[in-house]
Amino acid sequence: MNCERAGMEAENTYRLNCGQSIIYGDEAFQSLYDKYAPLIGRNAFPEMFILSERET
Repeated sequence: MNCERAGMEAENTYRLNCGQSIIYGDEAFQSLYDKYAPLIGRNAFPEMFILSERET
């Protein structure tokens, strides 16, 4: 899931840097969350977010 999210964020950043509009909006990120929530549980998401923020 983190790889998919990172790819979506990277594509959005690339498009913004090229003067284009983003391709992945809130609905796309919510869809990704909905896809993985049943598999890894709700408590894992805040932890993954905190870890990804530390890496940046």
